[in-house]
Amino acid sequence: MSTPFFSNYAAIGGPNGISIKPGGRVAAYVRSIGAQEGDDLFANSGLLVSTVNAGLARCRSGFNDIVYVLPGHTETYTAAGNPWTSMVPGAQVIGAGKPGAANNPTFVVSGNSTSFLSTSAWVGSTIAGLNFTISPAAGAATIFQLTAGVSGFSFVGNFVQSTTASGFNLFGFPGNANLVVTGNHIAFDSTAAIINISGTASTNILIQGNFIRQIQAVGGGVGITVANAAITGFIANNYLMTATNLGAGAVGSLITIGASALPGVGTFENYGADATGGTGIIAPDANADS
Repeated sequence: MSTPFFSNYAAIGGPNGISIKPGGRVAAYVRSIGAQEGDDLFANSGLLVSTVNAGLARCRSGFNDIVYVLPGHTETYTAAGNPWTSMVPGAQVIGAGKPGAANNPTFVVSGNSTSFLSTSAWVGSTIAGLNFTISPAAGAATIFQLTAGVSGFSFVGNFVQSTTASGFNLFGFPGNANLVVTGNHIAFDSTAAIINISGTASTNILIQGNFIRQIQAVGGGVGITVANAAITGFIANNYLMTATNLGAGAVGSLITIGASALPGVGTFENYGADATGGTGIIAPDANADS
């Protein structure tokens, strides 16, 4: 059996790529259809719950416990606010299937004010191997909005697509250390930046190995933007595509770096493509794109 990409970041690799870190345990299995005939004994062991939030409520703070989301699970969020209010520091939400597959655990975000707003409870948390379908109307909040000061957040090996044109970010990082966003497939339709990194406390970030497609045909936002601030880290080996025609020499507009963000942020071997099929390496300099 092949090893899921995100399990490369595990301290201890478990079954189906569960990243069981020292001291952690499987706190819950999540499946919306509940227990089924022929299930293994775990289905009747008290660990099976119907929502991720219920699974998170079983996690111990700071122990790297896992909420293991099973194939076939689906949840739809239409209410305002954060749907995962039971998050605790170090909790991991891990999908068991193949990201992008129809039966992979899937979360539909359709509420105009639905946002995975992280508080201090999200320190050291991991979201890996899940499908997200983003479909709220224009004007919705940033979907994954970290609170400044939250550190150690990882978003790894997920499959994200939006089905509605919007003007919001997928990620908002206003000042967060030790971030990891890697190995994701993202197709997003927005006039805003998909990954927006700002704030001087955004240090030691890693944005690596992502496939990012900006679907917005007119006035599409930047794929990754780093503010004009003392941010440090690496943006490397990402592939970005836009539905607009960038024109000669403009492929770098897929990644923008603030004037004082370099040399604190290293950008290595990122590639871009536009609507006409033009491709090139993305090499933003300190003031503009080259």
